[in-house]
Amino acid sequence: MDLSPEKPAVERSAVVLLSRLGERWSQAEYAQLAEELRLGLTVSEIAEAHGRPAGAISAACNRLLPAEEQPRSRRHAPAALTRYLAEHPDERLVIQRTASGRSRRGSDDAILLVRPSAGLLPVTEALLEPGDAAALLSEALAGLEGKPREQKILRMRVGFEGAPRTLAEIAREFDLSRERIRQIESRARNILVHQARTPGSPGSVLASLLHLPSADLVDEAFAGRIATIAMSEFEAPSRVTIPLLLSAAGVTSPIARQLAVLARATEDRFQELERERRRVEAAERRLAAVVQRADSAVARWNEHASWPVTLNPPPVRGTLRALRLGGSGEAAGSFHFDKLRREVFYESSLELTALSFLENSTDIAWYQEQPLAIPYTWRGRPHVYYPDVLAATRTGQCLIIEVKPLVNMPIALNLAKAAAARVYAHRHGWGWVTVDGALTSRDLDTYVIPTHKVRAINARLETHGHLDWGDILELRVKHQVRSRDIAAFVAQTGARLTLESYYRITGSR
Repeated sequence: MDLSPEKPAVERSAVVLLSRLGERWSQAEYAQLAEELRLGLTVSEIAEAHGRPAGAISAACNRLLPAEEQPRSRRHAPAALTRYLAEHPDERLVIQRTASGRSRRGSDDAILLVRPSAGLLPVTEALLEPGDAAALLSEALAGLEGKPREQKILRMRVGFEGAPRTLAEIAREFDLSRERIRQIESRARNILVHQARTPGSPGSVLASLLHLPSADLVDEAFAGRIATIAMSEFEAPSRVTIPLLLSAAGVTSPIARQLAVLARATEDRFQELERERRRVEAAERRLAAVVQRADSAVARWNEHASWPVTLNPPPVRGTLRALRLGGSGEAAGSFHFDKLRREVFYESSLELTALSFLENSTDIAWYQEQPLAIPYTWRGRPHVYYPDVLAATRTGQCLIIEVKPLVNMPIALNLAKAAAARVYAHRHGWGWVTVDGALTSRDLDTYVIPTHKVRAINARLETHGHLDWGDILELRVKHQVRSRDIAAFVAQTGARLTLESYYRITGSR
């Protein structure tokens, strides 16, 4: 098959629209090019599909080839790349960035063809979803398997093993000084930086998710993005999670410190602006449409909640207070709510949405954020859990509400907390519900997973005995299995999902 560029005919030139002439090639477009060559398309057909001239297609093919495989003339590159792909059918495209954000070849990206091996994740940016940062960090920490102490300390710091722990708390557990724990943490982060330099590693994929800028382009836009991720996906303080995320993504310590300082400053400004915006919008929340939406959400929570046989009234208003309000960087923000006539603290945008429903619903008399300390056992050790909100209805009922992203509800640690909170609520004659905005955990139980996706998940489980992060990505590519499908499968089948040692789904609990 001759894949050299064809001379454009007069009648064809009017059809090929060079809509992307001069535009930078994305990873997705490189992947599309490789797939088109595998399918046997001609250079003219590929050029028309991409809106680029045939010469640009040949140049892109040449960039994808290893140096030793590149032909003398670029016009032969499509044929050479077609042969190379046929000889290496299991290779995948990976964009590799160095810690500074620049490639080894001097351009913005280094485009590589690599063969995935153990620990590598064949992934494109299009496969990544919000909420993946925590899973990728867990995967990166799993790479410290030869350093169990370092791995455990970082997991304890970020909250992958129960509540996030301070340096002093960890020092007491290991019978070491606080400074020694800090040194071990710093050394472990340096190892993560080195691991992230491997194309396809969890750290390199995390770098792609974070869209790391080059060292000379550190700006407030990036700072705001990583501050938002730290606030929304982790319970640990952002002063802990931001440097750790950056290290896992391959950013060296000096740049990580610079970015972390800027991100925390951006987070502080975000909180200020958010408080002001909430004050300005307080009057608008009384609009009929807002009230109707809030009433609908609260009614759904009440309907889906777990209620005891005997109901008791809520506590007397004013007798509860928030038991866990963190210092700087630990609470995502606060704003004034009219129903309580005071500032209300929130820890994520999802919690902010739930509090807004409670504020605007005509069915809610009052509510209190984090008013209870509920003991529970995890891995044979006692812990304390603080549910997000207690709400009192105007009809005299009481409902404890936990706010969690729908896809995080069936995580084993969250299920242990929920079970303890449900027992506590029933003992007091109150209801219990876990919510994600207007949705609840019952929506996972009733969600209909397409049959072909269930078959694909079960087949993968039967073959491997478990699902890890690489399996999830492969299911996304081959069968379009999304995060909600996985969460519903875990909830409906009794499978076990954990992030403790690494991201893993095993059979029935």
